Amino acid sequence: MRINLIEVLTNDSYELPFDVSGEIEDIIFGGAKYSFKKPVSVSGSVVKQSGDMSVGALIRGRLTTECARCGHETEYPFNIEVAEKIVENNDEDGITLHGTFLDLHEFMVTSVVSEIPIQILCSEDCRGVCFECGANLNNAECTCKEVDSGPMQDMIKNLNWKDEV
Repeated sequence: MRINLIEVLTNDSYELPFDVSGEIEDIIFGGAKYSFKKPVSVSGSVVKQSGDMSVGALIRGRLTTECARCGHETEYPFNIEVAEKIVENNDEDGITLHGTFLDLHEFMVTSVVSEIPIQILCSEDCRGVCFECGANLNNAECTCKEVDSGPMQDMIKNLNWKDEV
């Protein structure tokens, strides 16, 4: 997905609106796999003012990944507002122009990866899995005996919890 910016480049002041959709390949980031089942859409505009170019856009889509607690496949919708400077070489911060083209695919992937939450959960009240038997605690209770003591339980009991505001 590329946008030809010849109109923007040849004018002193110009705004080029766009509204496109495209596929994003699976991403593995932070040890988790993120899949995009439907095309991701990006709408916005490229603006040139006083010789500086920038892009502002809204990126919308849905990704699927495993719940960070129970491992169940879950869907995460996203709406990401992004504004970036467009630069002509890789030495500067911003989105690099490739000749007269702006690569929106690279822009979308970078923007989505930077906004993915550290943990995506199937629901806010996800109970996760039993550490002993691996049972999904959202679906059933496990048959393990409750462990009252052990190094981990003793450490948790000895934590000094403080109410801080």
